Amino acid sequence: MRDIIGVIPAAGQGMRLGLPFPKELWPLPGQKKYVPVAFRSVEVLRAANITRIAIITSPIKPAIMNYFGDGSRFGVEIIYACQEVFSEKGKSPGLSRAIDCAYPILESRRVAFVMPDTYVYPKDCFRQLIDGAGNADLVLGLFLTDKPHKFGMVKTHGSIVLEIIDKPTKTDLRLMWGIMLWSSRFSDHLRACMKDNAPDFATVMNRAITKNMSVRAIEIVGGKYLDFGTYEDVLIAEEFIKSLEE
Repeated sequence: MRDIIGVIPAAGQGMRLGLPFPKELWPLPGQKKYVPVAFRSVEVLRAANITRIAIITSPIKPAIMNYFGDGSRFGVEIIYACQEVFSEKGKSPGLSRAIDCAYPILESRRVAFVMPDTYVYPKDCFRQLIDGAGNADLVLGLFLTDKPHKFGMVKTHGSIVLEIIDKPTKTDLRLMWGIMLWSSRFSDHLRACMKDNAPDFATVMNRAITKNMSVRAIEIVGGKYLDFGTYEDVLIAEEFIKSLEE
């Protein structure tokens, strides 16, 4: 898929686990050699023949570049965008800013987006998105979750996205977005939102909806989305991954 570029945002500090290394490099269980969780993000992109990938990182995380290099060992081409700006409190300025710093790379291309600290299943999840995308400006890959307070929950009418509700404390929604595919028009929209100081990525997506951009959702068949955000999450993810080997 030479017209699609993958993007993996790995610039956040990831302080919750308190690790002496980036959490994206947490080792996956059941492997014959060291394989970090971030490799899964590369793997699912490659499974959809998306072989050009932009990793967004920061100067405090050289280990990401040290592991992935130019991507040739993994059958892909990897380029890097650097996010240098942090807030006054030392926190990352957020997902929207991270993606926008890669705009010169993403401009005029379709983008396949996946987080680096998650294990997404099945491997053909991006193929499902691509096959069902049509001419939509933004397509969300949906996964069932029993922890809506941790994710961006998606309100839909059929395949049409009505609203993104980020980390609600109370909701009947059970489908969260986990991966995405978007057009160059959405990248331009994101850049405009950043110039207008949109507070978060959910706001960016909701503004796209109010501007009548085509925003659709596809529930991933057999989908499982496992986050590596806390030690409890890691244990759950490792049990699932181990079960795949049985």
